[in-house]
Formats: sequence, C-alpha cells, structure tokens
Amino acid sequence: MKKLLFVLTILLLVSPAFCQEAETFPAIAYGVKELKTIDMYFGYEVSLPKNTNLTKTLNFTPIDGVSDIKVTLVRIVSEQTGNPTTYIWANGIPCKTPYIIAKVSGQYVADFECTNVINSSGIYYITIRSTGDLSNIHFRAWITYVNDPENQTEAMMNDLKLFFLASGEDPITRKICLDEHTLLIERVTEWNFQNKTYSITKNETIYCDYGCNENLQQCNFNPNIIFVFVFIIVFIIIFVAYKVLRMYGGWSWRTS
Repeated sequence: MKKLLFVLTILLLVSPAFCQEAETFPAIAYGVKELKTIDMYFGYEVSLPKNTNLTKTLNFTPIDGVSDIKVTLVRIVSEQTGNPTTYIWANGIPCKTPYIIAKVSGQYVADFECTNVINSSGIYYITIRSTGDLSNIHFRAWITYVNDPENQTEAMMNDLKLFFLASGEDPITRKICLDEHTLLIERVTEWNFQNKTYSITKNETIYCDYGCNENLQQCNFNPNIIFVFVFIIVFIIIFVAYKVLRMYGGWSWRTS
C-alpha cells in the first residue's frame, strides 16, 4: 500500500510537466501558426519644433517569421502646449490614421493605426510632424501578427546547426602561417538540412610565442623544452650504458 501511494504521488508531481510539454511542443514541431503581439520601443527625442519632420527607424524582423499582420499601432507619447495636430507617415506613406489632434495640453498619448503600411516584416522609417512644439517624444509600436512556422523551424535549425558547428571539433582542412608569429587553422564542415547543403568555414588564429614554421605550418616548440628533452635522452643513454658496463665488469664508479 505504501509503494502504491508513493507511485501515485510521483505521477501527480510529474504530470504537469508532461501536460506543458504536450501543449508547447506541437507548435514548433508540427508547424502550428500562432497569433502573437510584440511591444517595441524604438526611439526618443528631447524636442521637436513645430512644422519639422522627425524620423525614427522601426526594425520589425521577428525570428519566428511573419505570415500575416493583423494590427499595427504606433504610439507617440509627447508633451505639448495647446491642441496641435500630429501627422504620421511610414516609409513616406500616410498611415491609416494619418493624423491626430491633441485634446489636452501637457502629456498626450496618440495611437496611430499603420496596418496599411506596416504589413510584413522589415525595416520601416516612421516620420511625424506637428503643428505645435513637442518635447519628450517617445516612439512605441504594438504589432499583432501570425508567425511563419516554416521560417521559424528553419531559423531554429540554423541556430542549432551553428551551435553544433561551433562546439564540435571538426577536422582541420589546412594550416597557414599568416606571419612570423600567427598560425591560421581552417576547418570546413558541411551541414545538410531540408535538401540544402551549407558549407561553413571556421578559422582559428593562434599566436606562436617562438615563431611560426612555414615549412611545417605549425608553431615552433619552446627551445628550452627541446633542451630539456635532449638532456633527458642523453642522461638515459649514459645511465643505461653505465648499467651495462657495470653488469659486465667493464667499468665501475668505485675506486681502490
């Protein structure tokens, strides 16, 4: 009975982990499209004189890819006096909400819908212009989009590929002495994924303290190590010779 209770307790503890994996794994492995919203802060300006253009760059390139954009809102938070009108463009095209008139003085939040222009992944140049002086201007964007499972899977596999290539010990393709003290080690590896072959070259440079040997294409050994090695070899030869001579009575360290 105690063993049964113990097994049931273990199952109760681990079951939530299995449930979580069952919910999250198929979205990546089986290419399920997901609706996502991303919040991006993309610029600030201390002041903007009236009737003057101000442009900031919005870089919307999510790693999971974009198959469709549902809504794009660009928020401009600023401080002004009076009720100025603020106009907005994305890549030179007026947004679906082309302008907003401030209703109060002081800090004002204006949300412009720009789905008509910002409708795919890419880099956008957001320009505003106001009929009044603005200060402490903040640029923000909320984009609701549907990811692209194929691009997401390929991007994840490429990241995984690069991880293994960076961590693996690939065979050396060639070694070159770039100069008297620099050795270049080149490793080339091929990665096959989705009927595509990727050839990636990894270069490693090593500083040779005692020079780079152009004939052998490797770093020279420490001359002190070579001296010690030769000394040990000579010592071993003398020691063996001494033992052999003493064994056969041909020589002895003893003196009469």
